[in-house]
Amino acid sequence: VGFCTLELVGNRLGNIEALCNLGVCLHIGRGVKVDTHNAQLHFEKASKKGHPDAELLLGMDTEKPAEVTQVTVS
Repeated sequence: VGFCTLELVGNRLGNIEALCNLGVCLHIGRGVKVDTHNAQLHFEKASKKGHPDAELLLGMDTEKPAEVTQVTVS
């Protein structure tokens, strides 16, 4: 799934899986420039909607963007 698709489904439709995966893409720079600040914002949105992985990812050290390599989409 491409970043633009995740952005559409996550931000416009509010899908929590897409929001979390957007955060991962931004955090590790997959398909986009690394942006840990916006990654954290997407993790927060997904976490507030009840995504369990987003809650864990929210606590990551934002200075080390290479720590996350994959999140499985259900």
